[in-house]
Amino acid sequence: MKVGIVRGPFLNKWEMQTYEFLPKYGVDIVGIAPKKHFYDISSIKFPIIETHQLGYYNRIPFLKLFIQQQFGIDYYLLNFKKIVKEIDLLHTAETFHIFSHQAIKTNKPTIITVWENIPFNWYKKPYMRIIKSTINRANHFIAITERAKNALELEGIDSSRISVIPVGVDINRFRPEDKDPFLLNKLKIPESSKVILFVGRLVWEKGIFNLIYAFKSILKRHKNLILLIVGNGPEKSRINNLVLKLGIEKQVRFVRKVDYNQIQGIFNLADLLCVPSIPTVHWKEQFGMVFLEAMSCGKPVISTFSGSIPEVVDHNQTGVLVPPMDNIGLEKALEKILEDNSTKFQQNARKLVEKKFNSYKIAKDIANLYKKVINRF
Repeated sequence: MKVGIVRGPFLNKWEMQTYEFLPKYGVDIVGIAPKKHFYDISSIKFPIIETHQLGYYNRIPFLKLFIQQQFGIDYYLLNFKKIVKEIDLLHTAETFHIFSHQAIKTNKPTIITVWENIPFNWYKKPYMRIIKSTINRANHFIAITERAKNALELEGIDSSRISVIPVGVDINRFRPEDKDPFLLNKLKIPESSKVILFVGRLVWEKGIFNLIYAFKSILKRHKNLILLIVGNGPEKSRINNLVLKLGIEKQVRFVRKVDYNQIQGIFNLADLLCVPSIPTVHWKEQFGMVFLEAMSCGKPVISTFSGSIPEVVDHNQTGVLVPPMDNIGLEKALEKILEDNSTKFQQNARKLVEKKFNSYKIAKDIANLYKKVINRF
């Protein structure tokens, strides 16, 4: 069985670490991606066929934006039918992407993975035409969370066409290890310090401002703390200014970017991960790969009751969840983890990932679904 993994310019290593195990279950996979993509795909361990996407030929910014807003075809993959001619099944992502519509049009069995957990969030121009095609003609859907499944059902898709299969993480790579002395020295973090880690886009909805406020407050009782912020984004300058305004610049470290193949070293520097996401009208946390990666390294997680986070972080077992935008609740959660002298949270975090989010086991579930869909086609 040969399966084509279609993610347009969104193909990435962190999702594909599960798919790299599929050949062990008799599935020959190949990625199909544009030559220009958003993420580094050089370390993905299966063949990738690259082609151009329609947007590549439109270099005029305002015209490019206009065409995408009107027609939604920027990610249209050229020569797609020819590329997938010898492929038995196509596995794409999200019902609103033009490359999902392309997969459907080939008349090959097609599975669509869905992260979106807000019903009807993309039911607007120009995506309505694409969505009507994909939801009616796709053979099956993989919802990565129960909330994503619920969104699909509300949009009219029968539950018999949906399987809930979460994203997985490579537990052999993301595992508990001692803090790397080289990284501690490089980031000027004293060995005796406890490290609170944030990993994510530097945007308001990731709750970074709330974390900084809570961190400032908790420093009154815990002097040996370091806040390590890993990521980049449009709020970077405002965050820098806030850190200076609060007078905590000596306790905060910034790392703009870390290669995904080395990110496990950053997680193992931390004593806990805190990403207190805030829902907006058109976005709420769809999963949170960083939660999995941290827990796989045996790190407790502090976050919020937002989106699909409660399906990933087991409240009071693998971490603590608080209401969004609750600085005081966040401060108490930090205190609870920092003052816990047991290893309950650390052990529970690792066990949960081994049991529920092991990429090797999840690859088996995906392979079995492929076989069922092809047999029914």
